Order: sequence, then structure tokens, then C-alpha cells
Amino acid sequence: VGAVDAANFKGAEEMDHLKEHVEEDLRRYVNLMHRHGYPAEAVSAIVRWDGKHWEPLGGVPLVGSVLALAVHNGSLFVGGSFAVMAGDSMARNIARWDSTGWHALPGGPDGDVFGLTTLDRDLIVGGRFTSVGGLSVQGLARWVEPR
Repeated sequence: VGAVDAANFKGAEEMDHLKEHVEEDLRRYVNLMHRHGYPAEAVSAIVRWDGKHWEPLGGVPLVGSVLALAVHNGSLFVGGSFAVMAGDSMARNIARWDSTGWHALPGGPDGDVFGLTTLDRDLIVGGRFTSVGGLSVQGLARWVEPR
């Protein structure tokens, strides 16, 4: 089970800087998809090229919009306003892909995720949410991967 720590941040200025980088990465991804002929609705899912066709990552489409991507500790983390089946549970707004399938993050955010980045060994999550893992937060949290 992941832990959430909303108290150890450097401040809004640093997070604004990090948000700019995440938004630029997302714009590059969207532009790449459009250049390859995929309409806007195709960009709201995570797809991969199998050598011949584009297909949903893991064969399971995300329902909604993907707004943020980050690679953290060898896994792809996806944030946004979506739902995806992750094993026997539904992952909402944030999910982790580790090449074997989608995984929900326990106690995920109760609203949209707009930015993901790593800081040291932790994943920083930003967005429009007020609760993560039962903690009251103001759109910014740190997910500490179980060790």
C-alpha cells in the first residue's frame, strides 16, 4: 500500500516549474499522435505500436482522458480523468502500468490528475483533487512506493 505525504513540498513556484515540463511532454505526445493521423479522441487513451497496428496498452482501453504521463521506478504512471480495469479493481484518475498490466494506486485522488513527475524516489501528483489516501490535500501529493 502506498503512502501519501502532502507536507514535504518546496512550494508552488517549484511545482509550477515541474507542471510546465509535464505539460510540454503531454503536448509532444498529442502532437505525435495527430501527426500519425489519430483524431483527438484517440489521444485520450494510451496506445502502443505492435509493429503493424496501434492497440490499447495491455489490451484494455482507458475510458476518459489521459492528461499526464511519467516513468517512475520502471513503471509508466498515467494521470487524468479516466477509469481503467486494473486487475480486479477499477483505477480512477491515476494508474500504473508495469508491462504485466494496469494497477490501481490504493487511495488514489478523488479528482483529475494534471501532472506527474518524480522527485528523488517518490512520485509527485498534481491536479484538481482534495483527498488522497484519506488525507485532505489541495491538489498536490507525494506517493511513496512501498519498499
